[in-house]
Formats: sequence, C-alpha cells, structure tokens
Amino acid sequence: MDLLERRGLVERRPEGRAKRLYLTPEGRELFEEVVPAHEDFVAERFSALSDEEQALLHNLLRKLDRGLR
Repeated sequence: MDLLERRGLVERRPEGRAKRLYLTPEGRELFEEVVPAHEDFVAERFSALSDEEQALLHNLLRKLDRGLR
C-alpha cells in the first residue's frame, strides 16, 4: 500500500480509530483502464470450461477458501 500511496494511486484517510484507503483520481483512472482488460482475460480463460464446470470450480474454490480461514 505504501508504494501505491507514493505513486499517488491511493490515499489514507483517518476515520475514527481506523485509516481507510481511497483511490485518488489517478488511481480510479488506472482502475477503470485495467479492470476491463483483466475481466476479458479471465473470461477468455474460463471459456474453456462449460457452465457446469465453472460452477463446480467456483464451489470447490469457495470450499478451499473456507478451509483456509
């Protein structure tokens, strides 16, 4: 987070006892540029799986995630 803050992409703001992170305008611009490309990349990779296989993978990953907590 320090690096993102130094690059001007996020800023920390105190809220009560916590500090919250917020995207700066530059961070929002980068987010809006990068996320669609990432979503396209993921969709392309998952297109090799049927809807049923994707649902099964999703359920298995959720199960693994719960087991790691």
